[in-house]
Amino acid sequence: MNTHGLARATIFYTGIAGALTVGCLYLVAHSGLYMLIAMGAGILLVVLGGAASGPVSASAVGEAEGAGLSGVTEGMQLQPSMENFNTRAVLIFYGVGLILWSIVVLTVFRSGLQ
Repeated sequence: MNTHGLARATIFYTGIAGALTVGCLYLVAHSGLYMLIAMGAGILLVVLGGAASGPVSASAVGEAEGAGLSGVTEGMQLQPSMENFNTRAVLIFYGVGLILWSIVVLTVFRSGLQ
């Protein structure tokens, strides 16, 4: 697994994009309700991103080759590549960022929220 791509996605989507979204929302609204809505949206994004199927099991590939369907398995990727993030991975990382930064704002700026 490529940890460099994973770290880059975590820093960008969870750290920068999540912080920017929640920070702008805090500067505009100063409301705890909006922080809770952002946290709920983050939970929804994580659920939507994680609801898709995972990698293909190796047993399914073996059965396909045994049945004479070798053309099906030639270009099949068994593990997801960390270089090219699909929409599901972006949803998960961005959702975690919204949840994380909403908790930070609710905890640190508790007295400034309305």
